[in-house]
Amino acid sequence: MMKILSSNILKKIGRLLWYCRSRFSFLDFPIPCRLPYGSWFLARGDESGLIAFFRLPYEKKEWKFLQKFLKPGMAFFDIGANQGFYTLLAAKKVGPQGKIFAFEPVPREFRNLKWNIFINGLKNVKIEAQALGCQNGFTNMFYCLNGKGSYSSLQPPSEKIKARRKVIKVSITSLDRYIQHNNILSIDFIKIDVEGGELDVLKGGINVLSKSRPVLMCEVSDKRTEQWGYSASEICDFVKKYKYQWFKFAFEDSLSPLDDKAIFDENLLAIPEEKIKSFSII
Repeated sequence: MMKILSSNILKKIGRLLWYCRSRFSFLDFPIPCRLPYGSWFLARGDESGLIAFFRLPYEKKEWKFLQKFLKPGMAFFDIGANQGFYTLLAAKKVGPQGKIFAFEPVPREFRNLKWNIFINGLKNVKIEAQALGCQNGFTNMFYCLNGKGSYSSLQPPSEKIKARRKVIKVSITSLDRYIQHNNILSIDFIKIDVEGGELDVLKGGINVLSKSRPVLMCEVSDKRTEQWGYSASEICDFVKKYKYQWFKFAFEDSLSPLDDKAIFDENLLAIPEEKIKSFSII
């Protein structure tokens, strides 16, 4: 028991020291490191940098699945790209014939995303410093500081997130409007992780769900949607209306059907019904 307590205390101290880097600019220099799938990443004094530098476990089932699913020439949307963990992976897998569209409205995360794309020499990524939702124009964003930028949201983050914050204006558009404006003909995969705003993103992409029929990977978490005033199960119910089925990540290369749940806090996969036969389901 004492060993476990000591280990937990050391971990907390380590995290605190790492986050101190974000409070002092002269300490917050980028440290190049390799992500588990091989891409380079500049680790700074925030949570993303902590995970990358110390190779902490991070969504292994999800990225292993994506690594197997993506093929050359595919189009991948990373909505809530953060500093590019999934963008970098997808860009490698789809190759020069494919295309990545990465959306990240948080200023610090956007800058770090640009740097990570640059150091990997990626030419197939288009990045957008804007949010996606179900409106067009500008909106308030609650920008979390002190290395907690990943928790920034269009709604006030939970008080459990101990970080200074400020309100900034960011550009916002809908998925359908973006697709139409940029004349994008097909989408193969969409990843959505926007701190509770997932339902708004989906409501702004009705035409995409109906016509393009991409596979979706979405954070479905009551801890996040609570700040938006809705239950995470509403995300699942909304997508089902467009003839999708939801699955959990079971192993690195297989899925399991989603059971009825009262509380959600995980990434889930939604597959168009007509495409399910091509997936490994247990």
